[in-house]
Amino acid sequence: ALELDSRVFVVKSIADVEEYYMACDGFVMSSIYEPFGQTPLEAVASGMAVAAFHPDAGVRTATPELGLDFAINYAHELSSEALATAILEGTKTSHAQDLRALFSGVHQEFRWDRLLENLI
Repeated sequence: ALELDSRVFVVKSIADVEEYYMACDGFVMSSIYEPFGQTPLEAVASGMAVAAFHPDAGVRTATPELGLDFAINYAHELSSEALATAILEGTKTSHAQDLRALFSGVHQEFRWDRLLENLI
């Protein structure tokens, strides 16, 4: 009804998710419940800034426990406006450039194949 067929794509499950993360400009974790935080880890390990709700917004996620606050722009209230502000903060050029130097170590520790290996 919204004619999104040319802009929204659903793909089958794949093992190599890094390519999809690296094709994105940023990652938005809009969940209000996420017990582990695997997707923000994958996003940061792929070199992107993350926008997410902070627990003080009333959500229950493991995002702050990941130790990746340098790459996460938090929305401190549970609203679309606060999340939009967090997303815009992640697009600031100086912030993105500052993050690039930090991502290589995160990628080595949290890249998808390493996470999979640790799970197995």
